[in-house]
Amino acid sequence: MLQPVTYIRLLFRIVLVVYFLAAGAFLGVRYWVLPNIDQWRPQIAQQLSSAAGMRVQLGEVKANWSGLNPSLQIRDIDFTDQHQRQVLHLPQIRAVLSWRSLFSRSLQFVLLEASGLNLQIRRDDNHKLW
Repeated sequence: MLQPVTYIRLLFRIVLVVYFLAAGAFLGVRYWVLPNIDQWRPQIAQQLSSAAGMRVQLGEVKANWSGLNPSLQIRDIDFTDQHQRQVLHLPQIRAVLSWRSLFSRSLQFVLLEASGLNLQIRRDDNHKLW
């Protein structure tokens, strides 16, 4: 049978390993993933297209981490429908991610800001907006 001191040592080692793995992941995201985020533009656009149900094209993608929360800036976002009509053009979006996203496994934002919106809205014969 193991002594209580052995359990404490084992628990300490597990906590230490988890700590260093979390620190390594944090540093990897901050200094490797975020500065190179523009290389992942096609994958980001594909995920956004799947979520929105229409084609999404992205311009420049930048990310940085100043303060507690990482931020993301995307320029020239175009949403087009299945008939290749541009539905929405966003010159710039700025998003600041929340730490809660780690625990909820869904994106949550501290700030989501869209600048220079250009919407095309039309009304059909039944007074429905498109």
